[in-house]
Amino acid sequence: MSEIFNPKVDIVRLANCSVETPDGKALKLGMVWQSKPAVIIFLRHFACIACRAHAAQVWRERERYKDCSLVFLGNGSSEFIEIFREDMGLDGAVILSDPTLEAF
Repeated sequence: MSEIFNPKVDIVRLANCSVETPDGKALKLGMVWQSKPAVIIFLRHFACIACRAHAAQVWRERERYKDCSLVFLGNGSSEFIEIFREDMGLDGAVILSDPTLEAF
């Protein structure tokens, strides 16, 4: 296997990454999978056309993930989360931001 691709994830480190909620409050990422498994959709940024297309596809197929929390994780300022939610029609979705890129 290529040295570039490393499928190992330090789940403890990921769980301790501080991300931001839509109102700018800090949240440990591991909190999103405390009650049930989570699928985290990493977005380059909230305005990325490819990321928006991917988010729309996942959201259309959300019934496939009914036993999991779907979490869209972008980066940059959390002030863009609500704009992204509204533009994409992601009512009810968990959308967070990681401006430090620590989780990425």
